[in-house]
Amino acid sequence: MKKITLWMMYLGSAACLLSGCAKKELERMTDSTEEKKEELLMEYKFTQNGISTVDIGESREMILAFRHFNNAINSKTQSNFSKQLENYRKVIASALSPTNEALRKPVADRISGLADQLCALVNSEAVSRKAQLGVSGTVAVSNEESRMLDEKGVELGQVIQKALMGALTLDKVDYFLEKALKADNASLVAGKNYTEMAHCWDIAYGYLGTLDVDPNRLAPLFLANYIEKEAVGMQGLSGINTSVYQAFYKGRKAIGDHNLEEVRKQVAFLRGQMAQLFSLRTVYYLRESQTFLERTVSVPSEGYFHSMGEALGFILALPFVKDEAGKSRITWEQAVALYNGLTQGETGVWEKDRLTGVQEGSISAAIEKVHQYFH
Repeated sequence: MKKITLWMMYLGSAACLLSGCAKKELERMTDSTEEKKEELLMEYKFTQNGISTVDIGESREMILAFRHFNNAINSKTQSNFSKQLENYRKVIASALSPTNEALRKPVADRISGLADQLCALVNSEAVSRKAQLGVSGTVAVSNEESRMLDEKGVELGQVIQKALMGALTLDKVDYFLEKALKADNASLVAGKNYTEMAHCWDIAYGYLGTLDVDPNRLAPLFLANYIEKEAVGMQGLSGINTSVYQAFYKGRKAIGDHNLEEVRKQVAFLRGQMAQLFSLRTVYYLRESQTFLERTVSVPSEGYFHSMGEALGFILALPFVKDEAGKSRITWEQAVALYNGLTQGETGVWEKDRLTGVQEGSISAAIEKVHQYFH
């Protein structure tokens, strides 16, 4: 019975968002009790003798490097793209998949291959032609903006971004949460006013991509963007825009109180939230792609290719989702097989008959696979 309920929740969330359901306001604006308001408005600030003990460490540099790379992908400026691709190889590629180092090379190779492919397209005649069946090119978003598709219709930029949200940011969050559980909390780090456990927890928090990474920004990045904006209002993710931050706050406070049991509880909760976020968004984008394609009379819309690109990227991110015990729910090989199934053949995601069917390689079959892996 539980499986049926969870599956209906998947369908409900996707259907709601596809029909244009209004996103809920932030949960902190809806509760009437002062006690609850105080809990929801907790800021991630911890001090000792009036001095902050929070240091998000390496996460700032890595998130900013990811932002620069992502901006280069979106702008498609040849010189900047090449520069940021080189920086990706130096800074980001070697930092991927910290919870499973055996995956680092295959994951880095896959993402680097996609980036090299996109770089080649940016430096080719494809930038000045419309994408067609079996031919790489652009699709127009507006008079000012267009997106690059490869010859299979895959929007490589979206795949790269979402894959890195899993292999870099999500996996780093989990890596440092797990590291915090095993770190020293009895003494301060030499020359610092925080313990190793507190510092590991802070780095995990930093990898969310909140405004703490760059206070001059007006909007959060990557995971934080999905937590604070994209996922708000989705069935199954109700309140995630506050619950994740509450959990980080509670875990950090528990570290100060030397309450390891509470720290473990918050780690398990955060893993559950991330599993819901990534699995539900994968299904959402697959469903959205399916709806766009079923409504297609001749040439699919830009919205279809964009949604499919996001779905494919989230699929490659799924192996970095952990259960409460820290185990992956889907292997890298299974995720790649799912990706390859959707993009198979010479025409890839242009192939309407296959993708709207129910056989292997269809969107429906991919949704069912995600459901099986996560429930």
